[in-house]
Amino acid sequence: RNARGVGSALDAAIAAAGGNPAVPNSSDLINNYITGILAAESGGRPNAPCESIANPWAGGCGIGQISPNTAKGLDPSLQGLGLYEIQQKLINDTNYNLALNAQLATMAQTKAYNALTNAGLPTDEASVVGAMAAYYNGGAGAIAPSRDCGSGTLAYQCDINAGGYAATKNKYVPTVLNYYNAAKARK
Repeated sequence: RNARGVGSALDAAIAAAGGNPAVPNSSDLINNYITGILAAESGGRPNAPCESIANPWAGGCGIGQISPNTAKGLDPSLQGLGLYEIQQKLINDTNYNLALNAQLATMAQTKAYNALTNAGLPTDEASVVGAMAAYYNGGAGAIAPSRDCGSGTLAYQCDINAGGYAATKNKYVPTVLNYYNAAKARK
């Protein structure tokens, strides 16, 4: 139903994180979305290693490829821990990583829905999931109103001076949507 061997853990994480009641079928949307994120980020592999990038605090770790900085923002109990300790928790505690992903997904759902609504854009399922994926990949700036394409366009959707969101628009969002739709079709 979702990523390899994490079905019940993902379901529990989603239930604990809640969802946006304004969005129809919120729980299913979140479940399929996270399944898409896990597939895009780590191939659904629990214990996926951290990305090797210049700033290890920003490199994703574990099944959902959550960065240590993002984890610290979502979980205040990590504040006194060092980089290695946080990375190991993200890699080795799949349930914890899934719980952070569910928390981030519900936050992304609300932010995406609000960004689309405020921009006067459709809030259909594909639009919400696409904006959620853009938020996950590019942060809040990706779903901010575009400065270059005018009203009714989010930054990641704009082809003019995309502000670094070209890969988010052209690769990441379509990849997550494909995995999302595959997860939805399996139900």
